[in-house]
Amino acid sequence: MANRKSGRNIEINRNVIETYIMNIKDFVRANKKAVKYTASAIIVLAIVLIGADFYYGHMLSKEKGQLNAIMDTYRSGSDNPGIAAECRKDLVRLVSEAKTGHVRDMGIYLLASILFDEKKYQESLERYLEFIDESSSDTLFVPLAVNKAAICLEEMGKYDQAISLISKYSENKDFLVIMDQMIYNAGRLYALKGDAAKAREFFNKLRIDYPQSPYAEKARERLFLLTMPE
Repeated sequence: MANRKSGRNIEINRNVIETYIMNIKDFVRANKKAVKYTASAIIVLAIVLIGADFYYGHMLSKEKGQLNAIMDTYRSGSDNPGIAAECRKDLVRLVSEAKTGHVRDMGIYLLASILFDEKKYQESLERYLEFIDESSSDTLFVPLAVNKAAICLEEMGKYDQAISLISKYSENKDFLVIMDQMIYNAGRLYALKGDAAKAREFFNKLRIDYPQSPYAEKARERLFLLTMPE
């Protein structure tokens, strides 16, 4: 008896499937033109998407090659002011003409780094901030850019702005990789401002929260210096 019930259940399931298939066939027969146009549109869309993906991949490979070539030239001739200046121009051009976001963003970051190395801190700051604004999802280079931007502000004597920039990202989990350095820099900046109490606060936080960090030892040295009479 159990087998018969099972057999009837299978038969019912087959009938449902067959009925569904027949309904689809009837719909196709009744709407031949609509189905034909829809199928054609799907095929065309698939071709367009495949072509767009291929084009993007080709452009990305081409622009990455240009970016790498510029940086190779810069690394090998950075001591030559003429070569360095030409590389800056090439980077600016590539950034303005880039059709892929990755190359444009990395071009901005590398341009900021070149300007930083040349001690052009205002221009470097502007490029780092541009990179941070446009690459907010980048969890590797954005923290580095924020740190470098804060150093640019420090070099220009803008300690309050540098502290504000560090504080803005102090709770961001994406910055954990360099959080010890950021805390240390905040302490240094407060010390430069003459705010010994806040400097101690940050150096102690670093010493307690990141005892294994190489910056923890530096923080201890800074704390010792802060206890010495001026």
